[in-house]
Amino acid sequence: MKNTAYRALFLILLSVLTFHCRSAEGVVYLTKEQALHLAFPEAERIETRRIVINKERKKRIEEGAHAPLLFSRKEVYLGMVKSQPVGYAFIHDVKGKSLPITFLLVIDPQGSVRRVEILAYRESHGGEIRYPHFLKQFLGKTSADPIRNQRDIRNISGATISCRAVADGVRTLLVLWNEYYGKEETP
Repeated sequence: MKNTAYRALFLILLSVLTFHCRSAEGVVYLTKEQALHLAFPEAERIETRRIVINKERKKRIEEGAHAPLLFSRKEVYLGMVKSQPVGYAFIHDVKGKSLPITFLLVIDPQGSVRRVEILAYRESHGGEIRYPHFLKQFLGKTSADPIRNQRDIRNISGATISCRAVADGVRTLLVLWNEYYGKEETP
């Protein structure tokens, strides 16, 4: 009887530790290569460009995004057909409650969101943000849209911080895209 109780306690402890470790590691849903293939299935090639953000542009981006810009360099991926971009993609990390959320944002040549995918989610709760009913809210949005929880983005109960983080990230990247590509300039 005593041995059975210890065995049961051991199994419970083992399952709790296994769940906790798995939650802390998070889940990777898509690799960078898989995400870029989804972003540009029609592309003949994908070009990578690095944007270096100077102080003047940083200030304009922060004002437009209504959020601090926490990076000074960003890679942008251009899906190309012949010599024309068919879209632009960013892979970006935002801070969830305590861990990063990695997502893909695809923007069409006119500056509208074409796709958002969660690549990796590391929090123990709120993983519902990767579901289509949340992500489809971003489709068609531009830097002119508010892209804010409880305004034009519906929140998910229990995932408020994650919803806000992704919305802020999408808004910031749209403003960044507009600063560099929406004005017919090249970085």
